Amino acid sequence: DTSSVDIDWSWIFAPFPYGAKYKHFLRIVLSAPTTEELRDWVGWVKSRFRSLILKLESLNIGCDPNPSEQVDHTIGEPNAVFLWGLIMYSNTQICTTSLKEDFMRSVTNNIYGKEKCAHSDIELSVVGMPQVPKSMSDHPAYLQKLPNLPPRMLGYPPMRQGCNAVG
Repeated sequence: DTSSVDIDWSWIFAPFPYGAKYKHFLRIVLSAPTTEELRDWVGWVKSRFRSLILKLESLNIGCDPNPSEQVDHTIGEPNAVFLWGLIMYSNTQICTTSLKEDFMRSVTNNIYGKEKCAHSDIELSVVGMPQVPKSMSDHPAYLQKLPNLPPRMLGYPPMRQGCNAVG
């Protein structure tokens, strides 16, 4: 019975510190001429993310797809930016041009996708920590101890001893 445990449940929903865990990120920028078209475009492309993950895995690159959407205010068109943590299992170099070509085959695999691509765009790039927004590079506090629920069940690694919350 979780209601009988005196717990501050807001800690469970603390953002995951992608910036602290990964050195490289796949930056996916989706843009469209209007916010309505962007909303459709983002939904369509997100439904195809599985093929992008499979392509990365075939290159011996693991990824942690962060589902949160960012906005790049330096881009003139409405846009959504995704940053996925990359896990390089070897000294693999990512050719984002061929990665985009392969992914676009999945995105444009039918009439709807081809129509949407005529007005919308995808940009893929590999970036490091300096190009990651501050909101992702912050180090939120982790649960130090949660009775009856081990931290691994929450999707977070246990906090190291001696670490304090950064506020």
